Amino acid sequence: MDKAKLFFDTTPEQLVGLVFPGGVVLTLTFSDKEFPPEGSAHNKPLYISVECKEKWVPVVLVDTGSAINVCPSRIAYAIGLRPIDFVPIAQVIQAYDNTSREVMDTIVIPRKRLDQVLKEQSMENDSDNSKLGVRAALKRFNFTQSEYGGSAAAVVVLLCLPLAVVIKEEYSIWKSKKEAQLQLQLQPPSIDLKIVTENQNTETILPPSATSNGGEEVLVLPTSQKQADSDSVSCWRTIFQPPNRGDDYTILQALFSIDMLILFFATICGVGGTLTAIDNLGQIGASLGYPKRSISTFVSLVSIWNYLGRVVAGFVSEIFLTKYKFPRPLMLTFILLLSCLGHLLIAFNVPSGLYIASIIIGFCFGAQWPLLFAIISEVFGLKYYSRLYNFGSVASPIGFYILNVRVTGHLYDKEAERQGAIRKAGQGLNCVGVDCFKLSFIIITAVTVLGALVSVLLVIRTRKFYRSDIYKKFREEAEKEMAVAGNGAAGPVSETKVR
Repeated sequence: MDKAKLFFDTTPEQLVGLVFPGGVVLTLTFSDKEFPPEGSAHNKPLYISVECKEKWVPVVLVDTGSAINVCPSRIAYAIGLRPIDFVPIAQVIQAYDNTSREVMDTIVIPRKRLDQVLKEQSMENDSDNSKLGVRAALKRFNFTQSEYGGSAAAVVVLLCLPLAVVIKEEYSIWKSKKEAQLQLQLQPPSIDLKIVTENQNTETILPPSATSNGGEEVLVLPTSQKQADSDSVSCWRTIFQPPNRGDDYTILQALFSIDMLILFFATICGVGGTLTAIDNLGQIGASLGYPKRSISTFVSLVSIWNYLGRVVAGFVSEIFLTKYKFPRPLMLTFILLLSCLGHLLIAFNVPSGLYIASIIIGFCFGAQWPLLFAIISEVFGLKYYSRLYNFGSVASPIGFYILNVRVTGHLYDKEAERQGAIRKAGQGLNCVGVDCFKLSFIIITAVTVLGALVSVLLVIRTRKFYRSDIYKKFREEAEKEMAVAGNGAAGPVSETKVR
């Protein structure tokens, strides 16, 4: 085309249409009207955003003929591209600093719409410093051997901290018993006692009453007839007649109590959700485009914070309970709500959010277990604690099966099939993109919130119990044992009769 008649109001797009009569426009055009107020003498950069696969890529490169368009794999997966869309290519890219990178694949995407946007770039020092800070935070660190040794030593110290607590408590108990024995040795020897019990099947000892028998002291320990009668009653008749909270429940009384059902349901929701996230952490990282090294880091973070969650939850809840009467079920509610934050970070693929999600989910998973078992021991007693302990553990596989197999696995396979993946014998489907786990973790978040709301019912039901001195009976039993040991050290018992 040598000549073309142009009107005065011809737009750049119409001019390009004349140059490319086939209708395929591969150029970007703009006019003087799109200049900023400074005019053509401005030095502001041109930012171009592209809509691809119904996803917006905020900044792209322009192919000027002497450069190539580079798309990181993470962005490609995020905008919905599938592995089958790419074409392998044996090409090596060399950057200006003489570093080489292999090209994974190439893809040709039909252009749908290009938006040309002129954005002002702030040149203030504060914004520059913040950008530099972000770049420094995202930069990978390389540790020396001595630094690895120091971090390992710190982990060993953290592992040994619970032993320090145990040693301290055992030393306090030994010291108190030693002081009690010294006090008894300084007291005058006691008189001989004749201990008489009226029923050898009794387990409850009431306050003693002393009588005189020809100058000889007789200590009569009456028994509780009610307790003796309750021992002979079948456990099936007392299923729905539980004792007060803190006393020893029978197994059936505990299993059919409302408190246990509430606690069991809340544990299914909380532990099931966090365990599902931990089990699928590798697939989540792969689908969101994280490198294999980062996925290994996620697993390490979950393991470390799982342990710290178990230690911190038990230690902190005990301090709050003894000093502030803070109910332990309320601590469980807060842990469930905290785990929801980790689930949402996975669902919406927050940039670098999987690192934070691994920490939160690992901590919350570990924190739920000591709270669960402590609540069982405090509310239902210690007589059948070992069996109730195992019953509480059953909540984990139930929640894991429902949320992982029936929900997450099903939705993952469904999304993979929508992307065109084909199931092969003995192999699972491969899903790529944020949609692989988005709906699953939204559902898990909703279930965890439901578990937190249900746990509030347990907080309300046990608020009076936790406001009282729940350790009073244990202290009384310890004092009785010390008194019996003291009587044995002070003087011999003359006669013991059992009727």
